[in-house]
Amino acid sequence: MGKEIADTSNWIGQCCFELGHYTDSLKYFDSAISIQKRFSKQESVDQSLASYYHNEGLCLSRIGKYNEAKAHFEESLNIYKKIGEELMEKQIADTSN
Repeated sequence: MGKEIADTSNWIGQCCFELGHYTDSLKYFDSAISIQKRFSKQESVDQSLASYYHNEGLCLSRIGKYNEAKAHFEESLNIYKKIGEELMEKQIADTSN
């Protein structure tokens, strides 16, 4: 249920972004990140969380908060890299058996 709530918050944030309501958009993206962190597994990373960070980075860059935007883009990139590493490890383990 948490993922659905986080996704919905993200979608509302995207709508606000498209309408140019960046302050509202940031609130919804923040909410999506917080909810996803709370409900996601501690050990694994989540592609949705990376997407939420990316979306918030886009919004922050649109309002001129470039340093904050960069931090969000970097967090998104780190999550995507971790996802890639986990997939590689799984593929190697699968081929070893």
